[in-house]
Amino acid sequence: MVGAPLTILGDVGLLSGSVRHDGNVRISGHVAAGYVVEATGDILVVGDLQGGQLVAGGDVTVRGIVSGPDALIDAIGRVRVRQAADTRILAGGDLHIETAAERCELAAGGRIRLTGAPGALRGGKARATTWIEAKRLECSGGQPAEVGVGGTPFDDSRDQIAMRLKFAEKQAGATTRSENETVAEYRRRITTLRAYRHLQKALERRLAQIEKADATRGVPCVTMHGDAPAEAVLRMADSPDTLHLRREDPVASFTAVVEDGEIVIRSLNQNRKETIRVG
Repeated sequence: MVGAPLTILGDVGLLSGSVRHDGNVRISGHVAAGYVVEATGDILVVGDLQGGQLVAGGDVTVRGIVSGPDALIDAIGRVRVRQAADTRILAGGDLHIETAAERCELAAGGRIRLTGAPGALRGGKARATTWIEAKRLECSGGQPAEVGVGGTPFDDSRDQIAMRLKFAEKQAGATTRSENETVAEYRRRITTLRAYRHLQKALERRLAQIEKADATRGVPCVTMHGDAPAEAVLRMADSPDTLHLRREDPVASFTAVVEDGEIVIRSLNQNRKETIRVG
């Protein structure tokens, strides 16, 4: 049973410390680097995520900017942020970024959408189960955006996670109290036990994300409603081909799908269809 909601007035940082709560969490300020907010329910951050981490059993919303190489959002449900840079976002459901994502690692069990202005995916990697929609696919630091749609967007397979989960459960069970243990041995045992229990929770969360992705799996599709040619590397499920989109290519606004093992590009500005054949 989920606990009562928790509201934090101000920032999560040095004064508050990290937050772990059974239920929903609302933060009226920012989350500073090095601090973790973990909730079994939803997390709402009114300010920015400044290098901290949000881990949720439900949905995550950040009304401000998500930034920093150590910043992480890991949610079983949906994720919605205004802007993201140099961060990692893992969503079991849809991921909605209002303005832009730059040099990010994005994975969604449903859709990834960048619908506001400029709606740009700059560099980094974005993987979704069903659909990626943006207005611009651009380079950042000389690296094109890497876009993948279809299949499991998360790094590990279900079997790999199940095997690691079984190992973590076994190790946690083996961490038992011995007779006449010293204070140092007690602290070491508790630290080890907490580490394995934390690993268990992380693996269980990833399994839940994969299950949500499997439930929403459909026809993979990439759509760009922009006015500039894309600079991206495009990978589509059910096709072994990798499509490199370059600025000199004429197609700007387009939709990409897989038909009979071929990546098919349809221009949204002109009444034409381009087919990129496998091999």
